[in-house]
Amino acid sequence: MDNTRWRTLRTVATLAVLSFSLLGSPRASPGQEQARFGGTFIQFLASHGDWGADSWTDLFRGFKQLGLSEVVVQWSLFDDTAFYPSANYKSVPQPPLETILRLGDANRIKVFVGLAHDPGFWSKIRREPALVGVYLRRLRHRSEKVAVELAPMVRSHPSFGGWYLPEEIEDGSWRDPETRQILFDHLRASVVSLKAVTPGCEVAISGFSNARSDPRAFEEFWRILLARADADRLLFQDGIGTGKIGLDHLELYLNAIRKAVDARSRKLQVVVEVFRQVSGPPFDDKTPFRAVPAPVERIVHQANLAAKYSTLPVVVFSVPDYMSPFGGQEADRLYRAYLER
Repeated sequence: MDNTRWRTLRTVATLAVLSFSLLGSPRASPGQEQARFGGTFIQFLASHGDWGADSWTDLFRGFKQLGLSEVVVQWSLFDDTAFYPSANYKSVPQPPLETILRLGDANRIKVFVGLAHDPGFWSKIRREPALVGVYLRRLRHRSEKVAVELAPMVRSHPSFGGWYLPEEIEDGSWRDPETRQILFDHLRASVVSLKAVTPGCEVAISGFSNARSDPRAFEEFWRILLARADADRLLFQDGIGTGKIGLDHLELYLNAIRKAVDARSRKLQVVVEVFRQVSGPPFDDKTPFRAVPAPVERIVHQANLAAKYSTLPVVVFSVPDYMSPFGGQEADRLYRAYLER
């Protein structure tokens, strides 16, 4: 999920407590099977720096109601803002990362910790190859610096599942052979350095498709990438919420990415976008990104497709924003509708 989603999250903790306490466990309608979600992203916003422990506890109570077992923290450093106590960057007033790890420990929810995110990523990778190479080296060094700072903290928590690289990979952005090789080298070096910081940990990467390549070329791109970069798991965004891929064509790309992952003996988690984009790029470059929760019927269809191709629990983007009372009334309605199915 790109940096245009850096927006203000409305906190409605009182409503969250009420909703989470009144609703029971997920259930399916009689005679109808439904795949269930197993994880969610948490995308830190500046407003999260003002959250207290009670708000995070309420949010995790909702995660348990939904049956989630994994959380992916999308980034722990956004530009120069740290969401953990940092000696190198400016931290938010109440850094939430360790609170999330503690709640993961208490609720038996694995936490994958995202590293450094640059909001200018998409524009900077469109430059000439030499500049892209320099840029990715700098970005990698920032993530390594964050990982070294975080290592003592994360190693102390049983919930720590591994690292997540925030730079998302879209095959159409890497058509030039020289820049493609730069990307592969960057990912390989990133994985090696992170496994040196925390031996035995998993490293996750993510990607999506704008359907600019046919599924066969898309599969080949990922086969090569996964051969060059020893990442343990791939989180593939289904692109339905942003309209990058239509539901009629999604399965073609899910099938292709599954073949690429199987060929390299890696793990695949499909990320279901539970929103519907209503403004912002690429529809309108003059307006900021805005999205609303999607209809539950569409989400159920996405979940069933995702479960068919995932080798690990299906992940949502994202429960806090679009499928929880913390995201507002529409998100609360989706949360309830999902639980009642």
